[in-house]
Amino acid sequence: MEFLEGRLFKTTITLLFFYLLVSILIIGKSFLIPLVWAILIGLASIRILQRIERKVKINRIVLILLFVLSIIIIILFIVYFFYWEISNIIETLPSFTRDISDKLHQISISLKQYGINIPDHINREYISAELEIHHETVVIVLSSIGVTIADIFLICFYLFFMLYYQGIGNSFIEQKLKNKHKIEKAKTMIAKIQHLVNNYIVGLLLITLITFILNYVVLLLFQLKFALFFALFVSILSLIPYLGYPLGTLVILLFAILTKDNMLTAIFTAVFVYVNNIIQENILRPWLVGDQLKINAFIVFFFIIIGGIIWGIAGMVLFLPIVGIIKIFLESNPKTAPYAIFLADRKYKIPDFEEEVKKG
Repeated sequence: MEFLEGRLFKTTITLLFFYLLVSILIIGKSFLIPLVWAILIGLASIRILQRIERKVKINRIVLILLFVLSIIIIILFIVYFFYWEISNIIETLPSFTRDISDKLHQISISLKQYGINIPDHINREYISAELEIHHETVVIVLSSIGVTIADIFLICFYLFFMLYYQGIGNSFIEQKLKNKHKIEKAKTMIAKIQHLVNNYIVGLLLITLITFILNYVVLLLFQLKFALFFALFVSILSLIPYLGYPLGTLVILLFAILTKDNMLTAIFTAVFVYVNNIIQENILRPWLVGDQLKINAFIVFFFIIIGGIIWGIAGMVLFLPIVGIIKIFLESNPKTAPYAIFLADRKYKIPDFEEEVKKG
């Protein structure tokens, strides 16, 4: 009886902990999303900035300010580009709705021969009005991947102070733990996290850039309107594993069907764009990123869904490296190391963390 009561108490505490954690993630997402972006960007850029500081001999504050300013400029440029392109697409909406009506009319005539009736027109005014009302929201979602303009500056604010005070973590560890072995163990864990995030983020950026170039070339060859916009759109969506690229390809297929007279041209456009996805997943990702997270496919898909529910589009991107960091924390403790197996792929073997500490 006492055993059952003890298990019930532990289970209740665990459920309450997860309930509290999810509540904090939801309630505090306006604060936490920019903070997590800043942490990941900071971990990925520390080594690069340290190398530049040693070679150029530039003042740290000036270097960090230039780095943060460059990030702001790049992000704002992408935001403005999406806003400008979507505005241009909406301006050409009347011609698109006419094309949709004509194609629906042709399909309706063909299907009526088999006794199937479908609407042969669309309400152009309704679609135009809805897009006019909501296109600014669409721009924000697409261009900032789940963050607003205010969040961009908040991310850069956090990032500046994280990079400037980067040595505080090591000082805290040394003062708090005292024991030399524990200090080395903590520093090894932090180094592993930094290495994982650096390789993962830098690899993803390279994949996104190469994918963008490949998609842009394909869309130019097939003369798709707004090729630059759709190439960048699909490349950014590819940051979301499994779901992003197919969704982007579907959007391109629908747009190509509306704007191309030949259906085969539209289909070939989408096929070649998806071939780029195959190249990305089977050649670029293993080469540039490898299996940095070493997380099994089910867990990846599961946390994409959970991240989307809790933090929206930002959660779909951010939750994966967070899970990778959690896995490192589990591996660092002999008591929790077996639980890392549930997150890992089939060929996973629990690493000897103590041996890694000895090697430094």
